[in-house]
Amino acid sequence: MSLTELTSRDAVLLAMMEFDGLGRNAFLAKYGFAPSSRYQVVNSGRAYDSKAIAGAAFGFQFPKRGALRASEFSGGAASVVPVFEKLGFEIQDGGVATEDDLTISPNDLRLVRQGRSKAKYSDLTNEKADPAGQSELALRAVALPMFANSHGDIFGGWLLSQMDIAGAQVASRRAKGRVATIAITAMVFRGPVLVGDEVSCYAKITNVGRTSMTVNIKAFARREDETVEVTEGLFTYVAIGSDKKPRPVDPGG
Repeated sequence: MSLTELTSRDAVLLAMMEFDGLGRNAFLAKYGFAPSSRYQVVNSGRAYDSKAIAGAAFGFQFPKRGALRASEFSGGAASVVPVFEKLGFEIQDGGVATEDDLTISPNDLRLVRQGRSKAKYSDLTNEKADPAGQSELALRAVALPMFANSHGDIFGGWLLSQMDIAGAQVASRRAKGRVATIAITAMVFRGPVLVGDEVSCYAKITNVGRTSMTVNIKAFARREDETVEVTEGLFTYVAIGSDKKPRPVDPGG
């Protein structure tokens, strides 16, 4: 499937209507997309996450084929932008650096590559659900029915978004300012999140580069009398300055 097949303006408008009806977080969770880091598609003065809208709109135009998943296409200037412009939509460039735009140090790149290595996956040990340790509680949320898939479990995209928000809060405090997500690596899904679970995300900074920080994030689900670890991953964030460009992180904290 190719995004270039998206040629229906009405399909895009239907996706935007669903976005408005569900709300941003629920819409992104339903389709498994992260918030757009740069490009927004604008309609009637309102901005929407361009990649998520494109993926959902594809499903409206081709219902038998279904929506495009985030992994099936790029959300950059060479893909999503020309499709929307051809359909007559305005594109808003937030100017926030994406992974391809960032200029980071060799050490920053080493941290990202290390997280992507197979050996790093084995480092995510299956320990007991003891969220205290040296990690801090960064976010807590209840998994609502609106975030469930057809099997009754919570969409992995929703859980991923909660972990990303949690890690960004910790990284932002360390950077003393705005941060942007540039990589999510070494994800391990240990078990499902069920409707009604209380999800807690614990985060700990494991590495600090010149402009980037790597955060280990664990998510735990509390249901009735038990708490289980459901997900763990490594998230890499880059500190962003007032000019919306990468800036150095104070090595002293």
